[in-house]
Parts: sequence; C-alpha cells; structure tokens
Amino acid sequence: RRSPFGVTDVSSYRQIVDVGAWDHTLAVNTTGQSGHPRSPHYFDQNPLWARTEYRSFPFSRAAVDAAKAHRLLLVP
Repeated sequence: RRSPFGVTDVSSYRQIVDVGAWDHTLAVNTTGQSGHPRSPHYFDQNPLWARTEYRSFPFSRAAVDAAKAHRLLLVP
C-alpha cells in the first residue's frame, strides 16, 4: 500500500541562488561535475548530494578565476 506522501522521485540537481549576490550561489549534482563515467569527477558530488550539502557556484569573472582548478581553451 502506498503512502499518500511517499517519495518516489528526487531532483538530481539542486541550486540555491541569491539574485542579489550571485557569487553566493550554491549547487550540487548527483553525478558530480562531469557527466562522463570515465572522468575522475563523474561521481564526486554524490556524497554531498546525499547529505544535502552544497558546493559554491561562482558567477562573476573574479570569483570564477579564484575558484578554478583547470582551464580548457578551445581554439578553432
């Protein structure tokens, strides 16, 4: 018998946005930063997601530059 309030689906991506302070945005994704199963970052956010914790999600150029670990430059 099903509970009338039973949970059967959950969001895979969660984000908290303060539109007055974009650099304070928080986010988490069940599969992690990468969607590629062979990437070391494929499942890296799942423990955070399971504990309802978040990672910072910088928006401004200065915040992104301060937080970045790598840079991918695509040149035609």
